[in-house]
Amino acid sequence: MKTPLKKVVLETALTAYENGLMAGTSGNFSAIDREAGVMVITPSSIPYRELQEDDMSVIDLEGLLISGMKPSSEWQMHLEIYRTSQKTGAIAHTHSPFATAFAVLNEVIPTVLIEMALLGGAIPVAPFAMPGSIELGVSVAETLNKYEVNACLLESHGALAIGATMAQAYTNAVYLEDVAKIYHYARAVGQPKIVKETAINQMLASMKG
Repeated sequence: MKTPLKKVVLETALTAYENGLMAGTSGNFSAIDREAGVMVITPSSIPYRELQEDDMSVIDLEGLLISGMKPSSEWQMHLEIYRTSQKTGAIAHTHSPFATAFAVLNEVIPTVLIEMALLGGAIPVAPFAMPGSIELGVSVAETLNKYEVNACLLESHGALAIGATMAQAYTNAVYLEDVAKIYHYARAVGQPKIVKETAINQMLASMKG
């Protein structure tokens, strides 16, 4: 199936891999074309540097493979997020080291930076569910919607960011890792201060205005 999303998803996945947001074949990226009723997602267990545009998995919104290779084992998680969030057009699921470290700790990243308003505020942790299961999709979707955020941690698993576009989802994934790194370093030398909720709300209001 011809769709420009295949190139967008591939290029984003390669960029994320080259920038160290995941290792090996971990992580997965997708984008949805709601009008065409399809999702494009990175395939399962293929090294990123070996991927070609036609390898991208194109599936319908029921999970039926239309073209490309076998989809990532996390395809159900991606579809569940799209089903429950109409604003979401793309998803970046990474295993970025600093963010994943807090996922392993099952620890929320508090609002230590005013710029975290771009992600919606503090970064919550989606309760554990087995990778590749619909239960994981439900856990992540419920967490994103409950806290109205653009990113979350997956308990004992990794990190995930959403956006209206693939570029936006990737940018949010980068911001998430940067926030986690800064919070880690700050805790190593002292006690980080939490940004007041009023300041975050003002930042959010200015972004919507």
